[in-house]
Amino acid sequence: MTCLSAITSDNSSFPFQQREISIREEFKCAFSHELLIHPIKINCLHVFEKIQLIEILRISRFCPICHRRIEKAINDVNLARKILREFVKVSEENKAIYEKRAEAINNSKVYKLFIGLPLLFRDRAVLPKTHQGILHDIASISLERQALDLTEKATDRLDQDDPWKDLYYKFVAKKHLKKAKEDLSALETLKRIIAKISKKSFKDFFIKKIAYIYSNQKKFTKAFETVKKISFSKARFFLRLFIISAVSIHALSSFVKAILWPFKSIKNKIHKILPSSINNYSVIETITILANKILNKLRILIDPLTDKKFYRHLAKKKPIPSHPDSYRIYYSGFNGFLRKISHKIIAIRKIIAETLKLLK
Repeated sequence: MTCLSAITSDNSSFPFQQREISIREEFKCAFSHELLIHPIKINCLHVFEKIQLIEILRISRFCPICHRRIEKAINDVNLARKILREFVKVSEENKAIYEKRAEAINNSKVYKLFIGLPLLFRDRAVLPKTHQGILHDIASISLERQALDLTEKATDRLDQDDPWKDLYYKFVAKKHLKKAKEDLSALETLKRIIAKISKKSFKDFFIKKIAYIYSNQKKFTKAFETVKKISFSKARFFLRLFIISAVSIHALSSFVKAILWPFKSIKNKIHKILPSSINNYSVIETITILANKILNKLRILIDPLTDKKFYRHLAKKKPIPSHPDSYRIYYSGFNGFLRKISHKIIAIRKIIAETLKLLK
Protein backbone atom coordinates (compact mmCIF):
# COMPACT_ATOMS: atom_id res chain seq x y z
CA MET A 1 0.00 0.00 0.00
CA THR A 2 1.21 3.56 -0.76
CA CYS A 3 -0.09 7.00 0.10
CA LEU A 4 -1.33 9.85 -2.05
CA SER A 5 -1.64 13.43 -0.77
CA ALA A 6 -5.08 14.89 -1.33
CA ILE A 7 -4.92 18.68 -1.26
CA THR A 8 -8.24 20.50 -1.32
CA SER A 9 -8.61 24.06 -2.51
CA ASP A 10 -11.72 24.72 -0.45
CA ASN A 11 -11.15 24.66 3.34
CA SER A 12 -14.86 24.12 4.03
CA SER A 13 -14.92 20.82 2.14
CA PHE A 14 -12.80 18.91 4.69
CA PRO A 15 -11.76 19.57 8.26
CA PHE A 16 -8.08 19.29 7.22
CA GLN A 17 -6.32 21.08 4.39
CA GLN A 18 -4.11 18.05 3.70
CA ARG A 19 -4.79 14.40 4.41
CA GLU A 20 -3.03 11.23 3.38
CA ILE A 21 -5.36 8.74 1.68
CA SER A 22 -4.37 5.14 1.05
CA ILE A 23 -4.82 3.79 -2.49
CA ARG A 24 -4.38 0.10 -3.12
CA GLU A 25 -1.75 -0.90 -5.67
CA GLU A 26 -4.28 -2.70 -7.85
CA PHE A 27 -6.15 0.63 -8.26
CA LYS A 28 -3.05 2.37 -9.66
CA CYS A 29 -1.62 2.61 -13.17
CA ALA A 30 1.36 0.27 -13.48
CA PHE A 31 3.43 3.00 -15.18
CA SER A 32 2.38 6.36 -13.66
CA HIS A 33 1.25 5.00 -10.24
CA GLU A 34 -1.78 7.31 -10.36
CA LEU A 35 -5.37 6.33 -9.58
CA LEU A 36 -6.96 4.47 -12.53
CA ILE A 37 -10.01 6.08 -14.17
CA HIS A 38 -10.18 4.16 -17.48
CA PRO A 39 -8.18 0.96 -16.78
CA ILE A 40 -6.86 -1.00 -19.78
CA LYS A 41 -5.47 -4.52 -19.32
CA ILE A 42 -2.88 -5.86 -21.77
CA ASN A 43 -2.03 -9.49 -22.54
CA CYS A 44 0.65 -9.69 -19.81
CA LEU A 45 -2.07 -8.72 -17.24
CA HIS A 46 -0.53 -5.34 -16.36
CA VAL A 47 -3.09 -2.54 -16.11
CA PHE A 48 -2.53 1.01 -17.41
CA GLU A 49 -4.52 4.19 -17.66
CA LYS A 50 -5.86 4.51 -21.23
CA ILE A 51 -4.11 7.76 -22.13
CA GLN A 52 -0.86 6.44 -20.60
CA LEU A 53 -0.99 3.26 -22.70
CA ILE A 54 -1.65 5.35 -25.86
CA GLU A 55 1.56 7.29 -25.19
CA ILE A 56 3.46 4.01 -24.66
CA LEU A 57 2.15 2.53 -27.95
CA ARG A 58 3.42 5.53 -29.87
CA ILE A 59 7.03 4.60 -29.16
CA SER A 60 7.02 0.90 -28.25
CA ARG A 61 5.14 -2.39 -28.65
CA PHE A 62 6.57 -3.82 -25.40
CA CYS A 63 5.23 -3.61 -21.85
CA PRO A 64 7.41 -1.13 -19.86
CA ILE A 65 7.13 -3.35 -16.73
CA CYS A 66 7.84 -6.92 -17.94
CA HIS A 67 9.07 -6.11 -21.51
CA ARG A 68 6.72 -8.65 -23.10
CA ARG A 69 5.27 -7.79 -26.54
CA ILE A 70 1.89 -6.04 -26.31
CA GLU A 71 -0.53 -8.02 -28.49
CA LYS A 72 -3.94 -6.88 -27.25
CA ALA A 73 -5.46 -4.31 -24.90
CA ILE A 74 -8.99 -4.47 -23.49
CA ASN A 75 -11.06 -2.28 -21.15
CA ASP A 76 -10.94 -3.74 -17.63
CA VAL A 77 -14.59 -3.13 -16.77
CA ASN A 78 -14.50 -5.30 -13.64
CA LEU A 79 -11.60 -3.32 -12.16
CA ALA A 80 -13.33 0.01 -12.97
CA ARG A 81 -16.44 -1.16 -11.08
CA LYS A 82 -14.31 -2.40 -8.19
CA ILE A 83 -12.61 1.03 -7.89
CA LEU A 84 -16.03 2.71 -7.73
CA ARG A 85 -17.31 0.20 -5.18
CA GLU A 86 -14.27 -0.17 -2.89
CA PHE A 87 -12.59 3.25 -3.21
CA VAL A 88 -14.91 6.00 -4.44
CA LYS A 89 -17.97 5.09 -2.35
CA VAL A 90 -15.96 4.63 0.86
CA SER A 91 -15.64 8.34 1.72
CA GLU A 92 -16.23 11.84 0.42
CA GLU A 93 -12.45 12.46 0.32
CA ASN A 94 -11.94 9.47 -1.97
CA LYS A 95 -14.79 10.66 -4.18
CA ALA A 96 -13.25 14.14 -4.46
CA ILE A 97 -9.85 12.66 -5.47
CA TYR A 98 -11.48 10.42 -8.07
CA GLU A 99 -13.56 13.25 -9.58
CA LYS A 100 -10.56 15.58 -9.76
CA ARG A 101 -8.45 12.92 -11.48
CA ALA A 102 -11.33 11.98 -13.86
CA GLU A 103 -11.87 15.63 -14.82
CA ALA A 104 -8.17 16.08 -15.65
CA ILE A 105 -8.12 12.94 -17.84
CA ASN A 106 -11.46 13.51 -19.56
CA ASN A 107 -10.50 17.07 -20.52
CA SER A 108 -7.18 16.02 -22.04
CA LYS A 109 -6.83 16.17 -25.85
CA VAL A 110 -5.60 12.58 -26.05
CA TYR A 111 -8.66 11.18 -24.24
CA LYS A 112 -11.08 13.23 -26.38
CA LEU A 113 -9.34 11.91 -29.48
CA PHE A 114 -9.77 8.26 -28.45
CA ILE A 115 -13.02 8.36 -26.47
CA GLY A 116 -15.34 5.48 -27.39
CA LEU A 117 -12.64 3.71 -29.42
CA PRO A 118 -10.96 0.40 -28.57
CA LEU A 119 -7.15 0.31 -28.63
CA LEU A 120 -6.34 -1.64 -31.81
CA PHE A 121 -2.82 -1.61 -33.22
CA ARG A 122 -0.63 -3.40 -35.75
CA ASP A 123 2.66 -5.10 -35.03
CA ARG A 124 4.95 -3.25 -37.43
CA ALA A 125 8.62 -2.32 -37.64
CA VAL A 126 8.06 1.44 -38.01
CA LEU A 127 5.89 2.73 -35.14
CA PRO A 128 3.43 5.58 -35.77
CA LYS A 129 4.94 7.96 -33.12
CA THR A 130 1.78 10.11 -33.42
CA HIS A 131 -1.81 9.82 -32.21
CA GLN A 132 -2.96 9.97 -35.83
CA GLY A 133 -0.95 6.83 -36.60
CA ILE A 134 -2.76 4.92 -33.84
CA LEU A 135 -6.09 6.19 -35.21
CA HIS A 136 -5.08 4.80 -38.62
CA ASP A 137 -4.49 1.40 -37.02
CA ILE A 138 -7.88 1.49 -35.28
CA ALA A 139 -9.69 2.51 -38.50
CA SER A 140 -8.02 -0.12 -40.71
CA ILE A 141 -8.36 -3.01 -38.23
CA SER A 142 -12.01 -2.11 -37.51
CA LEU A 143 -12.67 -2.11 -41.26
CA GLU A 144 -11.11 -5.57 -41.61
CA ARG A 145 -13.35 -6.81 -38.79
CA GLN A 146 -16.45 -5.28 -40.47
CA ALA A 147 -16.91 -2.93 -37.47
CA LEU A 148 -18.13 -0.06 -39.66
CA ASP A 149 -19.27 2.21 -36.80
CA LEU A 150 -15.82 2.09 -35.16
CA THR A 151 -14.13 2.72 -38.52
CA GLU A 152 -16.33 5.77 -39.05
CA LYS A 153 -15.60 7.10 -35.53
CA ALA A 154 -11.84 6.66 -35.94
CA THR A 155 -11.93 8.29 -39.40
CA ASP A 156 -13.89 11.26 -38.04
CA ARG A 157 -10.98 12.02 -35.70
CA LEU A 158 -8.29 11.97 -38.37
CA ASP A 159 -6.89 15.31 -39.55
CA GLN A 160 -8.93 17.00 -42.28
CA ASP A 161 -5.98 17.07 -44.70
CA ASP A 162 -5.19 13.36 -44.18
CA PRO A 163 -5.27 11.66 -47.65
CA TRP A 164 -6.53 8.40 -46.08
CA LYS A 165 -9.61 10.01 -44.57
CA ASP A 166 -11.70 9.95 -47.77
CA LEU A 167 -10.46 6.44 -48.57
CA TYR A 168 -11.68 5.08 -45.22
CA TYR A 169 -15.04 6.78 -45.78
CA LYS A 170 -15.16 5.28 -49.29
CA PHE A 171 -14.56 1.74 -47.97
CA VAL A 172 -17.24 2.15 -45.28
CA ALA A 173 -19.69 3.62 -47.83
CA LYS A 174 -19.17 0.63 -50.16
CA LYS A 175 -20.10 -1.76 -47.36
CA HIS A 176 -23.26 0.21 -46.62
CA LEU A 177 -24.06 0.38 -50.37
CA LYS A 178 -24.20 -3.44 -50.53
CA LYS A 179 -26.64 -3.44 -47.61
CA ALA A 180 -28.75 -0.68 -49.20
CA LYS A 181 -29.41 -2.81 -52.31
CA GLU A 182 -31.33 -5.23 -50.09
CA ASP A 183 -32.53 -2.88 -47.35
CA LEU A 184 -33.40 0.75 -48.17
CA SER A 185 -33.04 1.80 -44.50
CA ALA A 186 -29.23 1.54 -44.95
CA LEU A 187 -29.42 4.45 -47.43
CA GLU A 188 -29.71 6.99 -44.59
CA THR A 189 -26.41 5.80 -43.08
CA LEU A 190 -24.85 5.86 -46.55
CA LYS A 191 -26.00 9.46 -47.10
CA ARG A 192 -24.50 10.50 -43.75
CA ILE A 193 -21.10 9.04 -44.69
CA ILE A 194 -21.20 10.58 -48.19
CA ALA A 195 -21.75 14.01 -46.63
CA LYS A 196 -18.39 13.63 -44.82
CA ILE A 197 -16.42 12.86 -48.02
CA SER A 198 -14.56 15.88 -49.38
CA LYS A 199 -13.38 14.40 -52.70
CA LYS A 200 -16.01 15.18 -55.38
CA SER A 201 -15.33 12.13 -57.57
CA PHE A 202 -15.96 9.75 -54.62
CA LYS A 203 -19.07 11.66 -53.61
CA ASP A 204 -20.52 11.69 -57.17
CA PHE A 205 -19.91 7.94 -57.53
CA PHE A 206 -22.04 7.10 -54.48
CA ILE A 207 -24.76 9.65 -55.34
CA LYS A 208 -25.14 7.94 -58.76
CA LYS A 209 -25.50 4.56 -57.04
CA ILE A 210 -28.20 5.92 -54.70
CA ALA A 211 -30.08 7.37 -57.70
CA TYR A 212 -29.93 3.97 -59.46
CA ILE A 213 -31.29 2.23 -56.35
CA TYR A 214 -34.18 4.70 -56.09
CA SER A 215 -35.03 4.31 -59.80
CA ASN A 216 -34.93 0.49 -59.53
CA GLN A 217 -37.31 0.72 -56.57
CA LYS A 218 -39.59 3.00 -58.70
CA LYS A 219 -39.05 5.97 -56.34
CA PHE A 220 -38.43 8.38 -59.20
CA THR A 221 -39.05 11.61 -57.26
CA LYS A 222 -36.29 10.76 -54.77
CA ALA A 223 -34.04 9.71 -57.66
CA PHE A 224 -34.42 13.16 -59.31
CA GLU A 225 -33.75 14.90 -55.96
CA THR A 226 -30.59 12.81 -55.48
CA VAL A 227 -29.27 13.63 -58.98
CA LYS A 228 -29.29 17.37 -58.15
CA LYS A 229 -26.43 16.78 -55.67
CA ILE A 230 -24.01 15.57 -58.39
CA SER A 231 -21.34 18.19 -59.04
CA PHE A 232 -20.37 17.06 -62.58
CA SER A 233 -22.91 18.53 -65.04
CA LYS A 234 -22.56 15.89 -67.81
CA ALA A 235 -23.04 13.03 -65.36
CA ARG A 236 -26.08 14.83 -63.97
CA PHE A 237 -27.56 15.23 -67.47
CA PHE A 238 -27.07 11.56 -68.50
CA LEU A 239 -28.36 10.28 -65.19
CA ARG A 240 -31.53 12.35 -65.62
CA LEU A 241 -31.97 10.81 -69.09
CA PHE A 242 -31.63 7.35 -67.55
CA ILE A 243 -34.29 8.10 -64.93
CA ILE A 244 -36.65 9.55 -67.58
CA SER A 245 -36.24 6.37 -69.67
CA ALA A 246 -36.92 4.27 -66.55
CA VAL A 247 -40.10 6.29 -65.92
CA SER A 248 -41.18 5.78 -69.56
CA ILE A 249 -40.60 2.02 -69.40
CA HIS A 250 -42.53 1.81 -66.13
CA ALA A 251 -45.44 3.79 -67.63
CA LEU A 252 -45.46 1.59 -70.76
CA SER A 253 -45.44 -1.62 -68.72
CA SER A 254 -48.33 -0.30 -66.59
CA PHE A 255 -50.27 0.51 -69.80
CA VAL A 256 -49.66 -3.00 -71.21
CA LYS A 257 -50.77 -4.55 -67.92
CA ALA A 258 -53.96 -2.49 -68.04
CA ILE A 259 -54.69 -3.75 -71.58
CA LEU A 260 -53.96 -7.37 -70.72
CA TRP A 261 -56.00 -7.29 -67.51
CA PRO A 262 -59.33 -8.38 -69.16
CA PHE A 263 -57.60 -11.34 -70.81
CA LYS A 264 -56.09 -12.38 -67.51
CA SER A 265 -59.49 -12.22 -65.82
CA ILE A 266 -60.95 -14.45 -68.59
CA LYS A 267 -58.09 -16.88 -68.09
CA ASN A 268 -58.76 -17.00 -64.34
CA LYS A 269 -62.46 -17.68 -64.97
CA ILE A 270 -61.57 -20.53 -67.35
CA HIS A 271 -59.38 -22.05 -64.65
CA LYS A 272 -62.27 -21.90 -62.21
CA ILE A 273 -64.60 -23.66 -64.70
CA LEU A 274 -62.09 -26.44 -65.37
CA PRO A 275 -61.82 -29.34 -62.90
CA SER A 276 -59.27 -29.16 -60.09
CA SER A 277 -57.20 -31.96 -61.70
CA ILE A 278 -56.46 -29.66 -64.64
CA ASN A 279 -53.86 -27.86 -62.51
CA ASN A 280 -51.65 -30.95 -62.66
CA TYR A 281 -51.84 -31.17 -66.49
CA SER A 282 -49.59 -29.51 -69.00
CA VAL A 283 -50.64 -26.69 -71.33
CA ILE A 284 -51.33 -29.14 -74.20
CA GLU A 285 -53.56 -31.24 -71.97
CA THR A 286 -55.51 -28.15 -70.93
CA ILE A 287 -56.11 -27.16 -74.57
CA THR A 288 -57.24 -30.68 -75.53
CA ILE A 289 -59.70 -30.87 -72.65
CA LEU A 290 -61.14 -27.44 -73.56
CA ALA A 291 -61.50 -28.51 -77.23
CA ASN A 292 -63.24 -31.72 -76.15
CA LYS A 293 -65.75 -29.75 -74.08
CA ILE A 294 -66.51 -27.38 -76.98
CA LEU A 295 -67.00 -30.30 -79.40
CA ASN A 296 -69.35 -32.01 -76.96
CA LYS A 297 -71.54 -28.90 -76.86
CA LEU A 298 -71.53 -28.68 -80.68
CA ARG A 299 -72.50 -32.34 -80.90
CA ILE A 300 -75.42 -31.73 -78.53
CA LEU A 301 -76.61 -28.85 -80.74
CA ILE A 302 -76.20 -30.72 -84.04
CA ASP A 303 -77.74 -34.09 -83.07
CA PRO A 304 -81.41 -32.83 -83.01
CA LEU A 305 -80.93 -31.28 -86.45
CA THR A 306 -80.29 -34.70 -88.01
CA ASP A 307 -83.68 -36.11 -86.90
CA LYS A 308 -86.50 -36.43 -89.55
CA LYS A 309 -89.12 -35.13 -87.09
CA PHE A 310 -87.35 -31.76 -86.98
CA TYR A 311 -87.61 -31.36 -90.80
CA ARG A 312 -91.27 -32.44 -90.89
CA HIS A 313 -92.06 -29.84 -88.27
CA LEU A 314 -90.07 -27.25 -90.22
CA ALA A 315 -91.91 -28.08 -93.49
CA LYS A 316 -95.27 -27.56 -91.79
CA LYS A 317 -94.25 -24.26 -90.21
CA LYS A 318 -92.41 -22.81 -93.22
CA PRO A 319 -93.49 -24.57 -96.44
CA ILE A 320 -91.52 -23.77 -99.58
CA PRO A 321 -93.75 -22.09 -102.23
CA SER A 322 -94.33 -23.98 -105.52
CA HIS A 323 -92.93 -27.18 -103.91
CA PRO A 324 -95.58 -29.47 -102.42
CA ASP A 325 -93.01 -31.73 -100.71
CA SER A 326 -91.06 -29.19 -98.63
CA TYR A 327 -89.95 -31.90 -96.17
CA ARG A 328 -87.78 -33.73 -98.74
CA ILE A 329 -86.05 -30.52 -99.86
CA TYR A 330 -85.21 -29.53 -96.28
CA TYR A 331 -84.07 -33.03 -95.33
CA SER A 332 -81.94 -33.67 -98.42
CA GLY A 333 -80.41 -30.16 -98.31
CA PHE A 334 -79.41 -29.86 -94.63
CA ASN A 335 -79.28 -33.37 -93.28
CA GLY A 336 -76.36 -34.56 -95.44
CA PHE A 337 -74.27 -31.51 -94.53
CA LEU A 338 -75.00 -31.80 -90.79
CA ARG A 339 -74.30 -35.52 -90.74
CA LYS A 340 -70.84 -34.88 -92.25
CA ILE A 341 -70.13 -32.30 -89.49
CA SER A 342 -71.33 -34.74 -86.84
CA HIS A 343 -69.03 -37.50 -88.16
CA LYS A 344 -66.08 -35.10 -88.21
CA ILE A 345 -66.76 -34.09 -84.60
CA ILE A 346 -66.76 -37.75 -83.58
CA ALA A 347 -63.43 -38.27 -85.41
CA ILE A 348 -61.85 -35.23 -83.72
CA ARG A 349 -63.06 -36.42 -80.32
CA LYS A 350 -61.40 -39.78 -80.90
CA ILE A 351 -58.11 -38.04 -81.78
CA ILE A 352 -58.35 -35.91 -78.60
CA ALA A 353 -59.02 -39.00 -76.47
CA GLU A 354 -55.98 -40.77 -77.96
CA THR A 355 -53.83 -37.64 -77.37
CA LEU A 356 -54.85 -37.49 -73.70
CA LYS A 357 -53.96 -41.18 -73.28
CA LEU A 358 -50.51 -40.54 -74.71
CA LEU A 359 -49.96 -37.50 -72.47
CA LYS A 360 -50.95 -39.41 -69.36
